[in-house]
Amino acid sequence: MNRGVFDSRTHTDLPKANLKKVLGDALEERDKNLGDFKIKGHPIRWMDLRGRFSQPHILLVGDAAGADPLMGEGIGMALAYGRVAGKAIKTAFQQRDFRFNTYKRQVMWDPVLLTVWVRVLLAGLSYRVKSPALVRWGWRFVGWVLRWTPWSRPDYVPVRPIRKTS
Repeated sequence: MNRGVFDSRTHTDLPKANLKKVLGDALEERDKNLGDFKIKGHPIRWMDLRGRFSQPHILLVGDAAGADPLMGEGIGMALAYGRVAGKAIKTAFQQRDFRFNTYKRQVMWDPVLLTVWVRVLLAGLSYRVKSPALVRWGWRFVGWVLRWTPWSRPDYVPVRPIRKTS
């Protein structure tokens, strides 16, 4: 079993969650005892738009390349990184050129990973915001974007929007 918890509050004036208690409570709900497990902590590497994604004979993919700094999401991005890396590797074998000079550009312009640009910028802004009212407004805006995206970019969102029925 693999479980993880995190506290995304970044302001020093807000109390941090007791993550051991949160994890322990979640395990108890599943008839597991926290004391029976070894606890490990691992910081996640955030995507850095200025970072390096490759060098000759090496590609960074998934969390090694960087996860979503706003939501901490990495699985969907890892799959997108894998798709981009697969194409880059195929091209490298076809051209017998393993420098991967264009890999970063391919990552940055991938339709899925392109959204991470926005998330990187939003994370940089949101982690500086100290006003609870502004944070609430920000989450409302995110909700609006999530509702709007399926209609504006049906090719990007692989699910149909849920329509309310009376």
